[in-house]
Amino acid sequence: PPPPAVEWWDAKILNVGPLAAVPATDGAAAPEPATGPAYSHGLDARRVTHYVEHPPPVAAPVEKPPPPPPPAYLTAKERKKLTTQQRWDREREKQDRIRVGLDPVPEPKVRLKNLMLALGDAATANPSEVEARVRAQMAAREAKHREANEAAKLTPEQRRAKRLAKLEQDRARGTHVHVYRVDGPLGGQNLFKVDMNAQQWHLTGAALVVGELPPGLSAVGGAHNPGNFHAVIVEGGAKALRGYSKLMLRRIKWDQAAGAAASAQSGPAGACHLVWAGVVAKPYFRSFRTERVRSAEAARKWLQDRGVAHYWDATASFDPEGRGLVDALEGDQGDRGLAEGAAAAREATAAAGRGAEGEGSDMESGDEGPGGGAEADAMDEG
Repeated sequence: PPPPAVEWWDAKILNVGPLAAVPATDGAAAPEPATGPAYSHGLDARRVTHYVEHPPPVAAPVEKPPPPPPPAYLTAKERKKLTTQQRWDREREKQDRIRVGLDPVPEPKVRLKNLMLALGDAATANPSEVEARVRAQMAAREAKHREANEAAKLTPEQRRAKRLAKLEQDRARGTHVHVYRVDGPLGGQNLFKVDMNAQQWHLTGAALVVGELPPGLSAVGGAHNPGNFHAVIVEGGAKALRGYSKLMLRRIKWDQAAGAAASAQSGPAGACHLVWAGVVAKPYFRSFRTERVRSAEAARKWLQDRGVAHYWDATASFDPEGRGLVDALEGDQGDRGLAEGAAAAREATAAAGRGAEGEGSDMESGDEGPGGGAEADAMDEG
């Protein structure tokens, strides 16, 4: 049968209407009239929409394969054995390629130590020439080794990019926070180390230096605030903060800076304490900066604007003897209770003393009556 004028899948979106009659050519018979529905050229825009028909997927009538076995973790001895076996396989493949002629035969690895064993009679015929040749081979092998090392060495830009990628990967695992309290001076070289190391470790946060710089202390460590303290807050990865904590707690000699400042002005001994370390949901700082404030209230206000005023509260309530924020609050309440108890005991003691004095006066007035009567009787008998 002749093919249809319009396929069934196209008939749904075509316009339905009469077709124009095809005129007959000269000497040819008139064409037969078309049977069935007549479709005019053109799409019916009302039947074309933005929806796409997705036939539902049909699962194949086969059983699912079993799940793969869990990976086996090898012990250190098994890993060492596997590495040795792989090295032997590479050496065996190399020997096979040399045996079939695909690779040239390598020269014997001659050293001064195995010179006589490797060359034999040739070494005794002309020992000076053989020794020079062996030394040249040793120098060539060493040069090849150094060239391979130089080729594998990273450029400064590649090393910097690799280190930055590791720090970013470390920070992607979670944002860790360290809060430090610095008692004594924070300025000069110490402040430079605090700021520069934070930038090198790509940490965010702030170093809050409380108080103005007194005159005459710029060369001995910076601002020295008697009775005040400073706060250093850093955010970053766990590895970066481990390195930064070594700087704050071990490398910087805070007592030496405090001693130098104390020679010009008396002040507290220098020390640095880790107030709090933990993990937060998101970082609160975009970069690390040094902020100089005039008072503790201004420092807390500066942190409050960034939503971390509790860092300053923990630093202010920290006790170098080992009490933290909660312990300090509990200790203050306990001290307040002890003070109230002592005051109540003093009041009870005073009241008891007043009562004892009243009883003593009553007893003295009662004794005078009997005593006086006895003396009168004695006088009458006499």
